[in-house]
Amino acid sequence: MIKTITIDPTSTPVVVTAESVDGKLTLSPNGLMATVGVSTLNISKTEGTPIEQPNIPPTVSAGADQAIKLPTSTVVLIGVASDADGTIVDYSWEKMSGGSAVIVSPRSATTSVTNLVAGAYVFRLTVTDNKGVSKNDTVSITVQAEDVVIPPSDGYIQTFFSGFDKRADITTNNGQYGRGVISTTKFVTGPGSFYSIPAEASNGMRSEVQYETAATNPIEGAMEYDVFYEVIIPSNCHSFQWHPYTSGGSASPGLWHVGSKFAVVRWKNGGLYQQTKAADGGPLMTIPKGKWLKMRWEFKFANSFAYCRLYIDGVLYYDQKPASDSWLGDGSGQYPKIGFNGFSADSPNSRIYYDNFKVYKKA
Repeated sequence: MIKTITIDPTSTPVVVTAESVDGKLTLSPNGLMATVGVSTLNISKTEGTPIEQPNIPPTVSAGADQAIKLPTSTVVLIGVASDADGTIVDYSWEKMSGGSAVIVSPRSATTSVTNLVAGAYVFRLTVTDNKGVSKNDTVSITVQAEDVVIPPSDGYIQTFFSGFDKRADITTNNGQYGRGVISTTKFVTGPGSFYSIPAEASNGMRSEVQYETAATNPIEGAMEYDVFYEVIIPSNCHSFQWHPYTSGGSASPGLWHVGSKFAVVRWKNGGLYQQTKAADGGPLMTIPKGKWLKMRWEFKFANSFAYCRLYIDGVLYYDQKPASDSWLGDGSGQYPKIGFNGFSADSPNSRIYYDNFKVYKKA
């Protein structure tokens, strides 16, 4: 049994003096050499065998949370890291949640993030020290939608509204199913909104709601609706169209998809005329997915001096004023269709949602 142990740290080597009852003592400190006596134990440091110290993990900060507002779609993430007993050998940024985004320099302490759309994002920065120990931290980025400036409705009188809150809102007003099926089984922001499901993969498949009442067909007026693209069929389809009462689509303009972009087109005598052709600046804009858009058409049906304007989220994207050729109609009367009309085998996979359809008559 040990009676006392005395350590003198000022001596070289360090002397540990132990007194025991039976005169025996065994001590084996790590990295030390011990000389054992009856009542005295001398301990000295063994040359070339340092005492191993525990690794201190690195510290890391992904930076302060940020909020931006579109049209700004880029942020800079600044990571800060240090290691008290070593060095940082690796940085790694990754997106944990949020929409589409591009981390420009994922293996650098500081990086730009581009291609941000409205929504909430979380990014994580992980750092690793020279002994293989990692630590991480996260930063949140909030992207606010751009202010939408809707053109004024002065001089317009609302004549019709449908919020698509129930199936009757879709099947009334001469609603047609064509060869497809219109469904209200899924709401993106509800209640209200429907998507049309083309059910047959053949030319001219369609799933549309068409409106043939006087309230929905002013000679001069405006139409508004909200649209949400979840799955976009790349070509040969439309999500809005004016159709003449005569058959054959002799003059039926509308919003079509050319590649992954919007285009305003019309049928004329069975042929497709793309009004936003390359000479006119090409298709209007890339169709954003996962975002509600507010569409507004302003128009006048006439054998001459017709016009057609398209606003998307308050921005004028198309303005056509033909002096003749009955561009917006063929003189027989027109009615709008909202829904899907496609011509490719994968058309039934389309998912386009519609909401809040309004019709205005020009006073």
